[in-house]
Amino acid sequence: IYLVDIVARAVDSERASIDTLRGLTISASGGRRVPLEQVAKLSYQTEPPLIWRRGRLPTVTVQADVAPGENATVVSKRLQKAIAGFKAELPVRYSVEQGGVIEDSAKAQASIFVVFPLMLFIMATVLMIQLMSFQRLVLVLLTAPLAIIGVSGALLLSGAPMGFVAILGVMSLIGMVIRNSVILIAQIDQHIAAGEEPWA
Repeated sequence: IYLVDIVARAVDSERASIDTLRGLTISASGGRRVPLEQVAKLSYQTEPPLIWRRGRLPTVTVQADVAPGENATVVSKRLQKAIAGFKAELPVRYSVEQGGVIEDSAKAQASIFVVFPLMLFIMATVLMIQLMSFQRLVLVLLTAPLAIIGVSGALLLSGAPMGFVAILGVMSLIGMVIRNSVILIAQIDQHIAAGEEPWA
């Protein structure tokens, strides 16, 4: 005895008709059979063939590019008011999130700020060991904000935002200012050790 799988399929006219689905009978309580249209509403609707998900949530992505000469961060700040108004009109459990360059920049800045306290502690410890004086350590650290003066002026003149690259530049410039301060203090100590007057 050989078992053969048989698949039955209705004709095209019946499979394409929504009335046929409405007339299908299903089992109800008590063994009764009722038409499907009594317990369900059947209608034609359009839906996307592919549902994209982000964080396991269905997502609709809207992409755009900024005009030449514009900055994505600046454009995003201009659109904040319009986006906030759009969010207020959304139904419950719907939200709007910014991605692309804005999201990448936020992630990069967050990764820097996480290690920033540890970096300051290590830097202060190394300076304390090198300078061997708490007063000199405070003097060197007080020179760090001087680097922001030039950075602020350059950003205002160029119209560039304080983005991830600018933050890295500020941190690098602060390191250079601190290094020059340490070198200057060491040079002053050499002159004092050679017998020169501090205020001469």
